Amino acid sequence: MTHLTVYLPHLCLYQIEALGLNIEQTDCSVEKLDKDWQQDFIEAIDYPREELPWAQLRVTQFNSEKDDQFACCCDPVLLQLTHRGAYMMGQQQLAISENDAIRIVAQVNERLMGPHERLLLVDKYSWLYISDKQLTLESQSIRRLIGKDMFDQGYRGKQASDWQKLNTEIQMLIKEMMDYQGLTPSAPETLINVHFYDPVNVKDNNELPFINREQLVVCSDNELVKSFCMNSLISQQPVADLSDIEGNVFLINFDSEKENYLKIIHQIQTSLKEKQYLGIVINCADAKIVFQSNESLLSKFKRLLKQ
Repeated sequence: MTHLTVYLPHLCLYQIEALGLNIEQTDCSVEKLDKDWQQDFIEAIDYPREELPWAQLRVTQFNSEKDDQFACCCDPVLLQLTHRGAYMMGQQQLAISENDAIRIVAQVNERLMGPHERLLLVDKYSWLYISDKQLTLESQSIRRLIGKDMFDQGYRGKQASDWQKLNTEIQMLIKEMMDYQGLTPSAPETLINVHFYDPVNVKDNNELPFINREQLVVCSDNELVKSFCMNSLISQQPVADLSDIEGNVFLINFDSEKENYLKIIHQIQTSLKEKQYLGIVINCADAKIVFQSNESLLSKFKRLLKQ
C-alpha cells in the first residue's frame, strides 16, 4: 500500500477554504500548518540537517568558473509595508513572470555587479549569487523570516553593511523597472525585494548526507529536487509515473502556475483509479488537507483551480 504526501508550496489557505468542504460529512480535515513544507519533508525523510542545501544544489546546475569561491541563494521575495515596518511575506503571493525574472537578473548583472561577481537565474523564484572572493554572509533562510519585520532582521557579521547595500540597490532597481520599464508592479503596500542566504564555499564541494530509507520515493520534475535526490541517494521518479510508484511517496511541485497544479491533481486522480492509497496529504503554503482516497474531493479541488 502507498501513502502519498503532496507539497504545493505556492498554493495558499484561502484557496483551500474556497473549496467549501463540509468536514463533518467527509473523511477530510483541513488544518493550518504548524511547520512549513521543508521542515515537514526534512523530518519525514530523517534528513540530518535543519535546512535543505539550496545553494549547493543550485551551484551544481552551472559550470563553475575556476576562480569562483563563494555562492549563496539570492531569491526574490515580497515584503508587506505597514506603518510599523516591512514584513517578510516570502514567495507565497509573489507574482513575477519568467520574463520579469530574466529582465531583473540581466539588469542587476549589467548595472550592479562588479567584475568579480554575477547573478544567475535557476528559475523565476530561485537565483544564485556567485563571487570569486571568499565572502562571509550571516542571515536566516526565508522560511524562518516569514511574518517578521525585516528592519529588525538584517544581515549580521563583518560584511553585513555590504550585503545590506547590495540588497537595497537591487530593491531600488526593481522599483525603477516597475516605474519606467514596464515591469509587472507589485500589489499596493508591498514591494519586491531579494534576500541573500545559505552561503557555501564553492571549492569545498561537500557531499550531501545519504538518506538510507527503503520504500521512500520522491516524485518531482523540478531540477533542484532531482539533483537533491541523486546526491542523497533517494529514489526519484517523474510526476507522469505517479501511478506506477509504490511506497512512501513525496510529490513536490514548486511552480505556482495553476496549469501545473491541474496536472498534479490529474495525475493523482489517474493514480486513484489504478491503486488504493492508505492516505493522501496535501501540504500547501499555509494549510494541510488530510483525507483518504476520495476522488470526489479531488474533483472539487480541481474545479477550484480552474476558476
